[in-house]
Formats: sequence, C-alpha cells, structure tokens
Amino acid sequence: MSRFGHKVSAGAIAATAFLMLSSLFSASMFAVGCLLGSLAPDWLEVAWFSKWFGRQSLVPHRTITHWPWPWIMALAALFFAPVDGPGFWLVAGFLAGGLLHLVLDLATPAGIPLGKPFGKKQSFSLYRTGGPGEIIVSVALWGLPAIILLVRIF
Repeated sequence: MSRFGHKVSAGAIAATAFLMLSSLFSASMFAVGCLLGSLAPDWLEVAWFSKWFGRQSLVPHRTITHWPWPWIMALAALFFAPVDGPGFWLVAGFLAGGLLHLVLDLATPAGIPLGKPFGKKQSFSLYRTGGPGEIIVSVALWGLPAIILLVRIF
C-alpha cells in the first residue's frame, strides 16, 4: 500500500479512538502514535534514495520490519503495562498503526513474511499498490468510525 493509503487508513483507526476513548488527551496520543506507526515498518528500514541506484536501505524492504510477530508480541506485552499516562496510549497507537500497516501490506501481491523474517512472503493479493482497490479499502476503513458514530447518535 502507498504512504497515502497507510495514512488514510490510520486516520480511520485514529478517528475510532476519538469515539471510543473517554479522554480527549488519551485519544490524541493514540492518534499521534497510530499515524506514526502506520508508516513505521517502512521507515524502520532506514531507506534513502540514490540517483544511480534507486531505493537503498539498511534493512531489505518487507523483511524484518514487516514481520508481524514482534509487533504482536509488543502489543501483547502492552496488556501488562499500567494504563496511566500519555505514554501508554502513544505506544498503543504506534503498535496499532504498525500492525494495520502489515495487514494492509499483506493484502497486496508483494505480501509480507509470516514464517521467517527473511523467508517467503505470503499475500492475499486483494489489490495492487496505487490501484483503485487500495483506495476502496482505505475509504472502507472509515466505515468503522462512521458506524460507531451512528450507533451513538441513534
């Protein structure tokens, strides 16, 4: 998925947090974390662009940073952390955004590694990056906060 698609999708999750969390400050911290985390699997590769060689990175694209198990274990560990202060919601949002990134990349033909971090990549091939399917999925995620809002109104 493109950077734009990841940001739009993270925005939907952040909007849902604003509707679900009782504290505006906690929801804001979750939203900031979610937006940062939504691009984290890509920027954690420490990539740069070279005039002669194109995209280069310290970590090959869609390998260790796109391996879901460390993200899942970190989120599971968060359940044992005290739920007080802005740090909790910032980290929770970051991990939620990172996992959302992985789920959205899993739906593209390139996929992500599910077994070994440098092993074969798995894919659902639901849409192509930059294609109309990506836009449909990103916009459809906004249905979640819309449904929550409608339920609260009616």
